[in-house]
Amino acid sequence: MNKKKVLIIVCVFIVVLSFFIPTIAKGFLPKASGTKTKVINYIGYVTATGEVVQKNKQQIVSAFPLIASEILIDAGDTVKKGQPLLKIDREQTAKKIIEASTYASATGASSGTIPGSYDEALKNIPEQILSDKDGVIDSVIVQKGSFINKGTPLFSLISAGDLTVSVQVPENKIFRVKVGQPVEITGSGLDDKRYYGYVES
Repeated sequence: MNKKKVLIIVCVFIVVLSFFIPTIAKGFLPKASGTKTKVINYIGYVTATGEVVQKNKQQIVSAFPLIASEILIDAGDTVKKGQPLLKIDREQTAKKIIEASTYASATGASSGTIPGSYDEALKNIPEQILSDKDGVIDSVIVQKGSFINKGTPLFSLISAGDLTVSVQVPENKIFRVKVGQPVEITGSGLDDKRYYGYVES
């Protein structure tokens, strides 16, 4: 066999072998599988405990003398502007005003604007006292059947906008808290309700 034939046979062998190399190599290579990436929205939050405090407590004051016949709300009740808070005993109030006016006249004391008669006094007494703003009744000062002079506080009210939550944030988390961030408020005394606000300071 001459060299030329040997060279041709070797070349044919190499060509044939090249077709089987990928198949042979595939058996020795480790198998790999790919997965699709998933986008996850991360929301960071800081949990802290504290207490609800009021910035300003306001009083609902009687603009005229009155005797309450019925108190319509209790401490802790939420009230809306224009909501009735108490009913006035108009007849008893008018009688008391006339008595006080008569006494003031007899003693020479100044009684302001004195009604001329029972009917005139009765005409100027409303049937009930209404809340002049939204809020939560903090305390009920007026008592049923008691005579209340003009300018006497009837109720103590906290406006919804005057409530804040004061919390103690751990030192290692305070850097994550910024003014204006949203806040979710829950509590054992809130009947599983959730309230929302923002970081004020």
